[in-house]
Amino acid sequence: MALLLGAIIWASVREQRWISTYLADEIEQGTLSQDDCTVVCSYLERLAVRAHALFSGDLRRWQHLGRYHRLATELAFNKRRMIHFPGEKDTQARVVHLRQRVREMAQGLLADK
Repeated sequence: MALLLGAIIWASVREQRWISTYLADEIEQGTLSQDDCTVVCSYLERLAVRAHALFSGDLRRWQHLGRYHRLATELAFNKRRMIHFPGEKDTQARVVHLRQRVREMAQGLLADK
């Protein structure tokens, strides 16, 4: 049991580092704000932001935040994949597409506030 718990913690920390590392330059590019990047890089922050929307009764925002966080995380993982598997042809296009979707969702979330 302790080994399983250790593996879960190790995987969570590793994923958090990947997300932080691969989204850092997205702030400079205007894809994510610093605040959004901070939230996306922390599971507990994502949970808190979505819980706030849910308990405020804003189910639409709760759903949009979930999609936004998933897309931003997927962007980070695809950027990592692009570096570690440079021979993959579609990864660069996927990164460009995800970056655009994250920007669009961020703008939509700002408009909904």
